Amino acid sequence: PGSDFNKETRVDKFLTPEEGFLRGNLEKNEYVPYKNYTYFKLQPETEKENLLFKLMAYSFAINDLNLYLDLHPEDKTTFELFKCYVKEKNEWYLRIFIEKNNGHLDMDTCVAVSEAISDMLDQEDLIEDEYYLEVSSPGAEKPLKTLEKVQQSIGEYVYIQFKNPTQGMNEVYGTILNVEGTQIELQYMVKNIKKKCNIDYNDIAFIRLAVKF
Repeated sequence: PGSDFNKETRVDKFLTPEEGFLRGNLEKNEYVPYKNYTYFKLQPETEKENLLFKLMAYSFAINDLNLYLDLHPEDKTTFELFKCYVKEKNEWYLRIFIEKNNGHLDMDTCVAVSEAISDMLDQEDLIEDEYYLEVSSPGAEKPLKTLEKVQQSIGEYVYIQFKNPTQGMNEVYGTILNVEGTQIELQYMVKNIKKKCNIDYNDIAFIRLAVKF
């Protein structure tokens, strides 16, 4: 797919997958460059490099739209755009992410769940078109969609996006130290100095696990 892919479906609030990937954000209105910062425009020189670039761009677009739909599940237009991007080589994929409340999620568990879901879907015949079923773990940066999931993530490094500026920040990376009721104690860094703050869960627009570099 190229930049014109889904041009009619893509609403004005989103960039093309390629530009969104380079900027690090698919939403036009959410991209605020730092001072005079200009993002680097990649120029693939070979067909292989071009295909790799498009693969990374569309993978980024799918993940970014998925995060957007977590916050705006009622947005049907964006959901249609998401479905178009998920359709690969004119084939449909039904991807289901699972996790264990306790313990490691292994391949045997994924296979068992996949077989159970496949049997159920065959019995109910919910999807008319042919599709591939994929069952896997949500990965290292899975969203924490409930307060209970946040409580289970004490000691984890997370990314938080606020509904309104909190502690002078719109977003923050840090480690969850404790959770009491809806109050989350977070340790974060400012210019290599450790700081702590308390955040009300109700003030959070989005929170996910993050990879600490």
